[in-house]
Amino acid sequence: MKRFTFLRWSTPHSVKTLLITVVWSFCAHAVPGQDAPYVRHFSPDDYHLQNQNWAIDQSPTAQWMYFANNGGLMEFDGALWSHVSLPAGQPVRSCHPRASLSTTAGTRCRF
Repeated sequence: MKRFTFLRWSTPHSVKTLLITVVWSFCAHAVPGQDAPYVRHFSPDDYHLQNQNWAIDQSPTAQWMYFANNGGLMEFDGALWSHVSLPAGQPVRSCHPRASLSTTAGTRCRF
């Protein structure tokens, strides 16, 4: 009867190597990988204005986001959209929220 030598461990070094490899492979699968950040796409149907945004800024005090849009200034609080239209329907090209909860909006050729 022929013996299979590859099934027999001849040195303690090979047993130690196998044990380390098995433990490492279980640990490697137990560690979760880095998750991708959650990204949500908003279409113009969601915020009810035009599709071109010129600037984005975040309020320093509240965690609200402000967007300069061709249809006006948009404000997003994480759940609801609100918007302010400028006189004569001017597009907003820049925005800068302040700590006093006021926002400065710039139009074409003006700030």
